[in-house]
Amino acid sequence: MKRISLNDKYELRFYGCDQGRHLVVWRNDSTVRCRKERIRSIRSFLDGDMESLGKGSLTLRRDSGANIQVLRKEERIGTISDDVLESALEDLSSGKLSVMGRSG
Repeated sequence: MKRISLNDKYELRFYGCDQGRHLVVWRNDSTVRCRKERIRSIRSFLDGDMESLGKGSLTLRRDSGANIQVLRKEERIGTISDDVLESALEDLSSGKLSVMGRSG
């Protein structure tokens, strides 16, 4: 499992699940699943406009640079750089890994 700490309350984890068909979001220790068909890679997924995860509790958005912004109700809570994600892109594309955000 690859873990990226965003701040004291939030982190992103890469882990194997769901054959790439769901993004799993943790919000206050409850799991919300979002069905995303045909996610070929996290890069193409994040290159689009703002994508809500769960019921809008967490949002991932690519900024004008090479970073991915993690937002909660439009408030930025963390930034993930592309080089951190690079090693996971292949597994994400093949469906071996999914993305989970956890608040706690």
